[in-house]
This record gives sequence, C-alpha cells and structure tokens, in this order.
Amino acid sequence: MFKQARAKIKRANHHIAQLDTQIELLEQTDAATVEINPELGNEVIKHDIPDRNLVSQIALIAGDAVHNLRCALDYAWVETITKIAPCALGKFTKFPVYPTCDALEAALRGNGIDQATNDLFEVMLTKIKPYAGGDDAVWPIHRLDIRDKHRLLIPVIIYSSISGIETQDSTGRVSSNGFTAGTHQEPPWYIPMPLGIHVKNKGKVFFSILFEYGNAGDQMIFADTLQFYSQCLLRIVETLEAVV
Repeated sequence: MFKQARAKIKRANHHIAQLDTQIELLEQTDAATVEINPELGNEVIKHDIPDRNLVSQIALIAGDAVHNLRCALDYAWVETITKIAPCALGKFTKFPVYPTCDALEAALRGNGIDQATNDLFEVMLTKIKPYAGGDDAVWPIHRLDIRDKHRLLIPVIIYSSISGIETQDSTGRVSSNGFTAGTHQEPPWYIPMPLGIHVKNKGKVFFSILFEYGNAGDQMIFADTLQFYSQCLLRIVETLEAVV
C-alpha cells in the first residue's frame, strides 16, 4: 500500500541530497579578498558569493523537496479515506492541516470522518496532530508549500563561522586558528583587523541556509531539518497504513 506516497518521499530525499551538494558548491565559490579601510588604514577581510545563480538553484531544489513531501501526505490521505472513509472523498481532497486542534477536529467531523472510522479520527487528533504546535514536521512543511506556490522560496545565507584565519603582527609573530562567530547578515561579509595586523590566511566560510516558512521571522535551517521532516512524514504514512 501507499506506494505513491512513499515514491514522493523518496523523490523528496533525492532533492534534499541535491540541496546538500548545492550548499557545498556554494561554500566552494567563496571569494575572499583583503581590502584596506580607506579611513583607518587597517586591513579588512571580505568574503563574498559571486555566483548568485547557485542561490537560485537552492531555492528551486528546496521548493521541489517541500512539494513532494506535501504531496506524500495528500497521497497517503486520499488512499486512506478511499479505503475506510469514502464519504469524505471529494474532488479537492487533501491531507488536513489546520492552525489549531479544535479546527482540525471540526473539519474531521464536518467530513464525517468520526462517523465513518473512529480509529482514523482518534489517530489524527492524538497521534498525527497536523496543526500548529502539534506535529513537528507537518505544519512547517504545509506553510513552506503554501509560500512556494505564491512566490519562490528565498534562501537567507548566513555563515556559521569563518575559521582558519591567520594573521601576523608588527613583530612578525603569526597567530593561527582565528575565527568569527556567525551572523544573519547576508554576503558580502567583512572582518576588520586591528591596525598593524597583516592577514596571511583569509580563512574559510561555513554556511547555513535558512528559509521563512510562516510569518516574517519564522525561519528554519533547511537541509538537515528537511531530512528530519522527511523521516517524520514517513512515520505518518506508516501510521495511516496501520489504520487501514
């Protein structure tokens, strides 16, 4: 059973693997230079991402992954109610996701799910819990899918760190293993050096990619989290299979 839902999750996992590859490519395009502050005369390391097309590719791949995960839920739901609650089947039937538990319960009762199959009704309310604050994966995937339908998912690039910076002071003493903390500032990134400090190694950037999934400010780090969501949705598919 549920072969189509599992196929969609498998396809999503393929896109997630592509996403990891694109992020690695993005890190490799890091262009680091040393500039001189025209006002103070100190050296400043500048890290930038010259190939913004890679960022667009990440957005497209992310949208494909999200869409396939959302479709997996829809496919599993349609197959479930087709077998045990056909009264709820309609032209626009899709996996129910609501802002609150009360809204979910009202929708299930409105479709006659509680009368057709109490087992499915209880599982949706007590185990799967597809509402904000319920299941960890369903709500953000639902919100990301809605956002991607209306406009391209816009990735926000932040660096988790720049490590491996080496500097030399006026006495010739070399300091290695310099690093910086992360920031939400988008590239280019500037790391000013104290006056008299010379940069010998500009360091390497390590990125994180975030996406807004709900209202402004609701963000998630994407690649690893999306893989976690994929595993969560597979468990939901298995739960629905057990009900059927």
